[in-house]
Amino acid sequence: MTKFDMYLQRLTSISQIALVLIAVFTIFYSVIPLYQKELASEQLARIQIEQLRAEDRLGFLNASYDSKLKEIEKARNEIDALVKQSKGERDNLQMLNLEIQGKDALLAKTNKSLANTKLEMESANLKLLLSQKLKFIQAIEWYTLVEPLDDKCDMAMANWARPNDVLLAKSKPVGCDPYQTVKLAIHKVQQPEAKDSSGDNLLLTSENVRIWSSTATELMEKNKPLLADQMDYVHRDELIRKADIEPSRTGSKEHIEKSFKESVEASMAVLHYENEVQERNQAAIQSYIKLLREILK
Repeated sequence: MTKFDMYLQRLTSISQIALVLIAVFTIFYSVIPLYQKELASEQLARIQIEQLRAEDRLGFLNASYDSKLKEIEKARNEIDALVKQSKGERDNLQMLNLEIQGKDALLAKTNKSLANTKLEMESANLKLLLSQKLKFIQAIEWYTLVEPLDDKCDMAMANWARPNDVLLAKSKPVGCDPYQTVKLAIHKVQQPEAKDSSGDNLLLTSENVRIWSSTATELMEKNKPLLADQMDYVHRDELIRKADIEPSRTGSKEHIEKSFKESVEASMAVLHYENEVQERNQAAIQSYIKLLREILK
């Protein structure tokens, strides 16, 4: 191998080394900076893109924020309106509560007044009913008092036989004994033209008169023995026969006076007996009237 070749080989090796060094230098001072520049540009572009995205997002967020602010403001306004409305409704509610309380108090007062009125009406109705019952009883009592004064009672009482008369069947003294007197009084008080003791119409409802008359009749039948006639007509006829004997007008003065005295005493005995029986009969009727008052009270 010649020196030239050797030098050439060395030069080639040196050139290769130089090329490597140049390549390294080029890479280090050219390629790498360019790459880094491009990488930086790419990163910058990416950052710019991210920045744009961030700006767009920020704009969107700002728009959303403004929208939210508007919504919040709208909601606040609505809340304020609702608060005002609620306050107004609260005031109205308080007024309504006060009005309701006033009406409740008025209603309670009205109910109390109605209850008092009802009690008064019930009391008045009770008093009216008691007054009508009393009027009914007084009417019966009045008829039992006036009935024995009728002429037919006198005629029935006068129906007696003298010792020498033919015995005839006596007619029953209708309406003169206590039972018949009460029975006739109950009958008369049920008539439309029934009167009270003052001569005025009774003015009682027909239904009440019917009910009370039924009670009075039932009581009369239940106490029939109490209302039995107290008159002993045989004893009365015997007293009348003695009173009917003509006093002697002949004989001594003492005899005539004695005869007249016996005749007067016999007549007085008849009157006393009749009055006594009438009082006992009237007492029996009064006992019945007392029982009737107790039942109808």
